[in-house]
Amino acid sequence: CGTVHKLADEPQLRVIKTAGVRTANIGDLVRYTLTVENVGVVNVRDSTVVDTPPQGFSYVEGSLAVDDGDDAFDLAPSQSPLRIGGLDVAAGESATIVYLLRVGAGVRHGTQVNTAQAQDAAGNAISNTATAQVSVEADPLLDDSLIFGTVFNDRDGDGWQDSAALTGVRVQGGFAPGAYLAGSTTLDRGAGAEPVADASAPLLHGITVGTIAARQSEADPGPQVVIRQRLTEATFTNDFVLTSDQGVTVRVDAAGTATVDKSDAAAKGLNAAAPTVERRIAQGEGGVVVDYVIGNAGLDERGIPGVRIASVDGLLIETDQYGRYHLADVPGGARGHRNFILKLDPSTLPPGTPLTTDNPLVRRITPGIPVRFDFGVQLPAEVIPGGSEDVELTLGEVIFAPGSAEVRDEYGPAIAKMAEQVDAYGGGTVVITANGDHQALAFDRASAVRELLLAQVTPEHRQALTVNVHTEVDDLVAGVTEGGALLGTVLFDTDQAQIKPEFAPLLDRVAARLEAMGGGAIAVVGHTDVRGSHAYNAELGLRRARAVYEALAERLSPEVRAQVRVESSNDPTAPVGPERK
Repeated sequence: CGTVHKLADEPQLRVIKTAGVRTANIGDLVRYTLTVENVGVVNVRDSTVVDTPPQGFSYVEGSLAVDDGDDAFDLAPSQSPLRIGGLDVAAGESATIVYLLRVGAGVRHGTQVNTAQAQDAAGNAISNTATAQVSVEADPLLDDSLIFGTVFNDRDGDGWQDSAALTGVRVQGGFAPGAYLAGSTTLDRGAGAEPVADASAPLLHGITVGTIAARQSEADPGPQVVIRQRLTEATFTNDFVLTSDQGVTVRVDAAGTATVDKSDAAAKGLNAAAPTVERRIAQGEGGVVVDYVIGNAGLDERGIPGVRIASVDGLLIETDQYGRYHLADVPGGARGHRNFILKLDPSTLPPGTPLTTDNPLVRRITPGIPVRFDFGVQLPAEVIPGGSEDVELTLGEVIFAPGSAEVRDEYGPAIAKMAEQVDAYGGGTVVITANGDHQALAFDRASAVRELLLAQVTPEHRQALTVNVHTEVDDLVAGVTEGGALLGTVLFDTDQAQIKPEFAPLLDRVAARLEAMGGGAIAVVGHTDVRGSHAYNAELGLRRARAVYEALAERLSPEVRAQVRVESSNDPTAPVGPERK
């Protein structure tokens, strides 16, 4: 009985510990509640609860709250373990302690145990040891690694996926200020020409073109931006310059010759941007029409879809339509990092495709840090039939009714065969041979043949169709195109800019076609004078273009005359007008 009496006089506390959540992630706050019950017969004064958090858990300053009746308590400076003193618990009563712990970055995954025990003023245990468990789960953003990458067509073989898009394009300069006709500048980004407001010549102060997308394949002509203005005379300077964010600069001199300089990312080969500038000069109403046709010949190194990639763990990945892939929640290893290996399956590429990067690829991965695995390959170049290739088909005069432009009915199948050839090559040139004394009739025949072909050629190939009229010595007399007509230099004597009188009926027919179209572009095509300099030939070509324009202007209504321009070119295959791609 004495022993029982002695135990009854000693302080006896029971501690119950609970956690507010069962699971937690790195960085989370966990609320713990301690209930201290006095199960003895004596009051307990000035007791202390010693709470030991799991390793890596830290106390949140100011989060402790104690309810023991008088709210008088103290917290020792040491926070591991937490020592909460000054607790007074009467017999049969209880006290409640609440506080927060933060899950630190170094805490390992799994069950983490928090313990607590009450002690008297002398440091002797006067309660049971209470525990609370929290399961710390892995956070994919912090504890696992993200693996991603691209399989791309590495055209230049440098192992780097080059973008060819142009941004921040700006152009400036190129002509004498006094030659500018006010209010004549327009900018066409592909949706039609829009006027550029000017107090003086906008191009001399600089025009922001913005972004020009890259070509996506060899067959893609790419977008074009056309800056058009009118000058009183073709007086040019050497200071035309195009700049871009990619570090590619194009300069055009007074003769129209373009040079390219590269700096920054472009000089290091980190992009494939390739801006082009072509200056085109034509004669129009009220002066010289000057077009700066700005393009981007760069080819994007596009991703390759449907390529299979495997890991040593047996994971198989297939690239999407842009050549991209990724693996999420890849463990970083027990020591926080490890090597990871991926291998591209060459059987999912076209035969004979070489790789420009290592295969397999080995990278060190670390929890919480994305790692990139890019595979570069060089797809075999394929020749695409048509598109950039022209086929020349020759028609004899026998298919026409005598003295007219009407095609004989029995030659309908021949026209159909020609349409098939035009479709097969994605465009082409049809040549009609005519006697020199019948140029006007020959032009009518060219127009008739083109109309017959257009009815049978697929729409996407119609713009690439040209019907030309040649003399028996293969000199171009005239041609019919989508946007206007071609005129050969047989209209002129050597080194002359006066149109021969016998070509007046031909000009009548050309003017009638322009009137029906509501305007268009005329190109005077052919060599000027092989003995002359470039500057002399350019000036002679412009005089000839002016002569043709003036001859046509006499035959046109004022409304149509304002929509006509005449340019000079030595390339008979060049498109007529900048709108043509």
